[in-house]
Amino acid sequence: MREWILPFLSFFSLAFCLGLGVLVWWICRTSARRLQQALAQEQLQTEHLLRTAAEEIERLEHAQKRLAQELETVRLASTPHPGMNLTRRAAALRMSRRGEQPEQIAAALKIPRREVELLLKLHRITLGEKAGSHLNAAGLDRTSTPG
Repeated sequence: MREWILPFLSFFSLAFCLGLGVLVWWICRTSARRLQQALAQEQLQTEHLLRTAAEEIERLEHAQKRLAQELETVRLASTPHPGMNLTRRAAALRMSRRGEQPEQIAAALKIPRREVELLLKLHRITLGEKAGSHLNAAGLDRTSTPG
């Protein structure tokens, strides 16, 4: 009697194993699809972040170039003009203090006489303002009349 059970038992065992294999295959396939979808979504987010970062880098590079141009403009505007540099100015003032005439100073420094005269005049005005401010602070202003 048991002989007829063996073929059925073998058949059911084989069918059970086959069904279990199909179930494992279906679970793996479903998990793989979910992982592919998650990976695709992550890839889209990463691409979006890369585009955003590239746009920000481009914006910052543009701003950096603009600021570099502005800095160059400011630097060029703040440099002294080549007409008379600071060394020549100091030399002209020193020669004037020694009593040399503007014509002699201009010839020695190889600059126009008018420029030397202007420099000396501005220097005298500046010294006059400084001396006047010291006199005003001390209460010795010559232009005011005693009250």
